[in-house]
Amino acid sequence: MMLFRFVFFLVVCTLTVSAAEMPWTKSASVRWTDVPLGESLSRFAAAQNIGILLDRRIDPAQTVNFQAEGQPLKEILNRFADMQKSGCCFTGSTVYVCPKETANLLPAVFAENRKTIQTLPVRQRAVFRRNVSLTVPFLGEPKKILQELADKNKLRWKNLDILPFDVWDEKHFINVPFDELLTVLLAGFAMTFQIEPDGQTLMLVPFADRKLEPIINGEEPPAPSAARSGKIPLSQRRFTLKIEDKPLNALLTMLSQHLGLTLELDKDSLAAKGIAADARVSFDVKNATVQELFRAALKPLKLEFRISGETLTVR
Repeated sequence: MMLFRFVFFLVVCTLTVSAAEMPWTKSASVRWTDVPLGESLSRFAAAQNIGILLDRRIDPAQTVNFQAEGQPLKEILNRFADMQKSGCCFTGSTVYVCPKETANLLPAVFAENRKTIQTLPVRQRAVFRRNVSLTVPFLGEPKKILQELADKNKLRWKNLDILPFDVWDEKHFINVPFDELLTVLLAGFAMTFQIEPDGQTLMLVPFADRKLEPIINGEEPPAPSAARSGKIPLSQRRFTLKIEDKPLNALLTMLSQHLGLTLELDKDSLAAKGIAADARVSFDVKNATVQELFRAALKPLKLEFRISGETLTVR
C-alpha cells in the first residue's frame, strides 16, 4: 500500500491580500537553459515554498528555456505556461500547470462545486472547504490516494473504479481547499466529481457531462512525446519510496514502465531459487540512486539485477 501524508492548515487572512493570493505576489527570479521541465518546476516549487502540479498529459522530460527577473510568482508562472502553450490554475499555495482548455475550465468547475457545497449542512460544508496540504509519494496511485482521502473525511466514492490506472512522480499540494484538491487530482483524466444529495457520496463525472460555460479558443491537450529527448539520465535521478507487501512482478512492472525500462524477469532463475513471481516485497528508500532502489527492492529475496541501456534484467 502506497503511503502518503496530509496535514490540515487554518486559513490566515490579512486586510490587504488574501491568504490564497499571498504566495503569488512574492517576487522571484529564474533562469532555465535546456533543462527538463518536470525537474525544473520541482526545484522552483521547493525554493519558493509552493506546490506545483504538472498535468499528466504534459511531458515532464521535455527541455525548456525560460528567464524572468524580479517578477511576481503568478506572473512568472503564467508567462512560462503561456510560452509552453499551457495554462495555470492557482488554488491555495499550489499551481496546477495543465493544457489551456483545462485551465480555462477549472474556475467554472470550482464555482459550480462551491454552489453545491453551500447547500450542505455546516459540518459537511466545512469538510469540503477546509484547507489541506498533501504529499503524494513517488509512484503514488491516484485511485488509492482518492480513496484514502475519502476514508479520512468519512466520504465514499460511488464509481471510483472507472478511473484509469496511473502512477505519479512525487507531488506536493500546499494549503488547498479540499474540494479543489479533489478537482485538480481528477482534472488530468478529464474528469471531476459531483456531491450526491446526502453530502457524503462522491461520483466521478467526465468534464463533458458538466453543464459549464464553453471554452473560448481552447486547445487540445498535447500528446505526450514518444521520444523523450530531454530525459534525465537514470544515474542522476533520486528516489524516495516506501513499498509495503506488494507482489514482486507487479512492482517490477510498475517501476520499469515508470522509468522507461524494458523488464526481463528470469522466471526460470526465480523458480530454481524457490521464489514465486508474485512473492511479496516491502522496502523503504530515501533519496536513493536507481541502483540503490533496486538493490533495496530485491535484497530480501536475494535476487540479482542488471540495468543495461534501457533493459532491466532480474534473476
